[in-house]
Amino acid sequence: MDSLIRQFAAALVATALFPLAPAQAESYPNHAITLIVPGVAGGAADSMARRLAEHLGKRLNQTIIVEDVGGASGALAAQRVLRAAPDGYTLMFSTPSEMILSPLSNEHLKYKLTDFTPIGKIFETPMVIVARSDLNIRGVDHLVRLARVQSDLFTVGMTGATSFQALYVAALEQAAAIHFVEVPYQGGPAVLQDLLGGRVDLAVTTLATALPYAKSGQLTLLASLSDHRLALLPNLPSISESIALKAVSMSAWAGLAGPPNMPRWIVDRISDALHQVVDDEQFMAICASRGDELSTYMTPAAFGEFRSQEYLRYAHLTKGMKR
Repeated sequence: MDSLIRQFAAALVATALFPLAPAQAESYPNHAITLIVPGVAGGAADSMARRLAEHLGKRLNQTIIVEDVGGASGALAAQRVLRAAPDGYTLMFSTPSEMILSPLSNEHLKYKLTDFTPIGKIFETPMVIVARSDLNIRGVDHLVRLARVQSDLFTVGMTGATSFQALYVAALEQAAAIHFVEVPYQGGPAVLQDLLGGRVDLAVTTLATALPYAKSGQLTLLASLSDHRLALLPNLPSISESIALKAVSMSAWAGLAGPPNMPRWIVDRISDALHQVVDDEQFMAICASRGDELSTYMTPAAFGEFRSQEYLRYAHLTKGMKR
């Protein structure tokens, strides 16, 4: 009898020390998840996040609600996620802009990359330089030659002083010794609207955003910003082929992150579902048709290491860069 009592007491102690993680894992998620997107409705991040939410929601057997939080180059969205409970019901569609560039560029922001729980990488998003078709610009080297002849000849739409686009334009200007007139916008859709309307000349945007208008002849794709030609557009030169700008290649990525101190079992539950999504052939086909490249699955730890390496890379790029 004493032996049975001791075993029962030990079981109670174990339950108190390790409270129901397996049972909770089976019940999570038991209500809708909110996916915070650092951008405006209709933008590139919003579009990608909605595709992800649909497919990830099916894997988790739960609704995922996409909520766009624009402003401050994604910093407002990041701060919203940091204030959330670490229970897996508030997640973030994370990009380099708010995760890395905003903290690097704004010392007053009260957060850093390592505050966010890494869950997984999803997309490598090809970026392109686009111009109004009526300008008849024939590639990036032609653009550089024209810009060197007359400073401030071209306007470029910007979505924030610490955005990925702003960083790239600054790197381009510095590498080629040219200068554009920067026109600020609240989000990508507004830039696109004015580009199509002839009120701004150039933009750096995602391939998925620009492709339909390039196909219709309304915009000209000058180059992809990657170091290789894109499978979807093998005739589009990469920036690495440029004479003036071959050292200014970049790629954007998107991943899933959460508030600080998320329990490991919740992170693993979401990560496992994300693994199924990025390996899904239907999801692959949808993304490929829009020009997005799905990432090879990364564990949360591997994604955390990837983000750290990206931080070092962007810190090097932004060091001494004049804005």
